[in-house]
Amino acid sequence: MERAVADQATALAALGWEVTIVTPVRPSEVAPRGISIENVPWPSTRSGPGRPRLGVNYWIWVARARRVLRRRCPADASIYTHGGASGVLRGLRRDGAATSVANPHGMEEFHRAGLLRAAARLIGRHLARGARYADIVIATDEALVSRVRSNIGCGDHQVRMIPNAVDVTRLDRVAREGFESSLDADLVSVGRLVPNKGYDLLLEAIRSIELRSGRRLRWVHFGRGHAKGELVRDAAATPPVQLVVVEGADDSVVQATIESVGRFVQPSRYEGSSLTTLEAMARGAICVGTPVGGIPEKIIDGETGFLAASATVDALADAIERSFDADYAMGSRARDRVLSTYDLPAVAEQLSACLEGSSRRRAILQVARHIGPGAGVAQVVHSLEKSFAGLGVSTSRFTLRDTGMRWRTQVSGNVLKKIALLIEVVWFSIAGTIAVQHIRRRFPTLRILVHGDPIGGDVYVNHGLLKEVMRGRSAERKWRFPLNPMHWFTLARDEIRYRGTRQRAIVCLTDGDRATLVDLYPAVQVPIHVVPNGVDLDAYASLDEELREQTRLELGLRAGATALLFVGHEYDRKGLYIAIDSLSQLSSDFILVVVGGSQEMVAKGQLYSAARGVDRRVKFVGATSDPRPYYAATDIVVLPSAYETGPLVLLEALASGRMVVMTRTGLAPQVIVEGRNGEIVDRVPASVARGINQSAQLLARDRKAVVEDCRRSVETFGWDAIAMRYLQVIEESR
Repeated sequence: MERAVADQATALAALGWEVTIVTPVRPSEVAPRGISIENVPWPSTRSGPGRPRLGVNYWIWVARARRVLRRRCPADASIYTHGGASGVLRGLRRDGAATSVANPHGMEEFHRAGLLRAAARLIGRHLARGARYADIVIATDEALVSRVRSNIGCGDHQVRMIPNAVDVTRLDRVAREGFESSLDADLVSVGRLVPNKGYDLLLEAIRSIELRSGRRLRWVHFGRGHAKGELVRDAAATPPVQLVVVEGADDSVVQATIESVGRFVQPSRYEGSSLTTLEAMARGAICVGTPVGGIPEKIIDGETGFLAASATVDALADAIERSFDADYAMGSRARDRVLSTYDLPAVAEQLSACLEGSSRRRAILQVARHIGPGAGVAQVVHSLEKSFAGLGVSTSRFTLRDTGMRWRTQVSGNVLKKIALLIEVVWFSIAGTIAVQHIRRRFPTLRILVHGDPIGGDVYVNHGLLKEVMRGRSAERKWRFPLNPMHWFTLARDEIRYRGTRQRAIVCLTDGDRATLVDLYPAVQVPIHVVPNGVDLDAYASLDEELREQTRLELGLRAGATALLFVGHEYDRKGLYIAIDSLSQLSSDFILVVVGGSQEMVAKGQLYSAARGVDRRVKFVGATSDPRPYYAATDIVVLPSAYETGPLVLLEALASGRMVVMTRTGLAPQVIVEGRNGEIVDRVPASVARGINQSAQLLARDRKAVVEDCRRSVETFGWDAIAMRYLQVIEESR
């Protein structure tokens, strides 16, 4: 059994856990004090019991261990698996409240086997992928989170980052025990002598340093492996490198040598978490490593060690030479980092929380086609995710990428892009619905918050009703839905969604949306709650005069001009052309800045403004992930939408201290107080122009008071407060 597993078991026992280790190793060899051992021997071969050949013996052993768990594991016992042993979770029914946690290990070698090992790795990967049946899958470094997800095939909601740990107290003790036997050297390395560990790179780096500087370096390596012979022969070649390879050394000698030499090198080509690096840092050694796997999270260049620019001879040589000028304070900082983040007692607490199942019970999975900063639903889910995390709630995501599709199609007038968007919506609606049902069955305590396309989950968030848009277009005599198959698909999907109890609760963004939903879909049977969208109050309140002047200069806005702002991707529905038409009824001091839209939409908008003779007064910016500079640069936000639910633009504008001229839709009637923070207008150019003029006059009289009124009107819409309301809805839906 690996030392790390024994250390973890001992730490969990110290926290009050009754620990039984299922292992093929005899109890007399490995059993830590206070730990029970359930011995499941390896299958016997003609040459006797041994480690698996071509992975077949490992597969047989895992099947045996699964049978032992079925017979002897209490129903309420938590299970923690390592590596390929995670295969025991396949077909292991766990109907109780116990938690299963898997640490798959070896992610750096998952797809790197050579031809001769392909069969063994095929079975090994199959066994490791059993981790997907765990409640929680551990990634030991942030850099490995995405690799764990892709290699294991688990959902984002399952992955937790819990670092590997070293028992610093034990390492201190064994280093003292081996002090008299420590070896003398200039550099120390520890690990298997195999190609991926990069010791041939280290050899050539030492040779390069010696040729350039004339300095002779003594290198001691602890470890064995099939590459030993070749490494020793290469070291003896001219010019020779002083290398001593020590096999089978006691851990006390290894730790004492690292501490006495004070310089450790990890030259890996690819790597996982690298426990040896942590052990060397715990000894206060000056560490040099390559930027692979989890090493960069431990060795911070120039602070806790030296990180080579790449896993190459020249980069490694440069990092080693820089380490010669380091003082011993760097070693102290490295040790402090291990004590604060990677010491066994603290990490064992995190593992204990997972095994207790507390993280799983508090977990929320958000489902949306796309998630990220910017605009729309993706921005809403991203903001909720951050606030949930800040409130101590574990949150994860399921997106279009998790279904195997990597597309992200922007709303556009281009026919091909419309077809691509149709495929996206249909695919995610179907694949997402199946996935939500599957996840709900496997993880009954996980709370699922669905935004948009898929049907199901615990709480569905209604970000808009196409049927209401269709009704509005019919009233305006703009009936054209039969030409758009995506609209008919969406209408059919919503008919299914709002019938029966396919979700436990529905969230609407306004009281008006709730009334509209009940009117359009009277068959809905689940509770409907109202929770508005939110806004990052701090981010939008921090816009300063310097940013305003800089952005106005970049836009070419002349001094004294009143800048209007339109933000949105759907020009037609959100009323851009109405805003452009209103310019002809305003003085030439009014300039319209347009943020958002695809290239095709921008080109169409430019042609429209030119046809109206106001092209010099309309400035198109295009899509941007951060609209804040444009809120800072402008004075009044214009949004003459045909239909809205909880427009982020409205909240962002008011949080920025900008008045809003908007139609009576969505959240506008609840937050806009006419003559204070904006104007509510009809969806015609004359009314929009009138609202803009009235807002401009108010700004001219007392701009400071207007800014304060705008910000005060949304002070209860911070994302943390909104996230708390979602948590209440989720709790009530249990």
